[in-house]
Amino acid sequence: MANALNVARFLLYLAQRDDQISDLSNLKLQKLLYYAQLTNFQRKNSALFEDSLEAWQFGPVVRSVYEHFKSHGSRPIKHEFNPDDVQHLIKNISREEAEVILETWNNYKNKSAWELVEASHNEKPWRESWFNNQKIIDEDLLTSRT
Repeated sequence: MANALNVARFLLYLAQRDDQISDLSNLKLQKLLYYAQLTNFQRKNSALFEDSLEAWQFGPVVRSVYEHFKSHGSRPIKHEFNPDDVQHLIKNISREEAEVILETWNNYKNKSAWELVEASHNEKPWRESWFNNQKIIDEDLLTSRT
């Protein structure tokens, strides 16, 4: 199972390599993590990463990743990847995990952070957790998103 921070780094790597994307903020990164986790649950009925998703005001959040990148505020996260960084990602993310992350990236990269916030607010996992005052999004909710 992948580590949520490594999944986030892989998404940042994909963003860096994509000439059309310049706005990968922490907010957007959090929604991409949610959709990657959701995709894995819907495909395999299992988690992509161990960290819990939490229901925050602006949608699902992985607290550890949020804390790691919060110094960027609402600005795009800039991270230059050197060959060692890339090797670390390759060693710590399986081919199956990379496929889910890449599929998530391709499906959602052109959406703004706020479009993703709105979309996640309309889905069962965040909606039920938020309105029932549950901090942690129950994994059972991730198997059916409507």
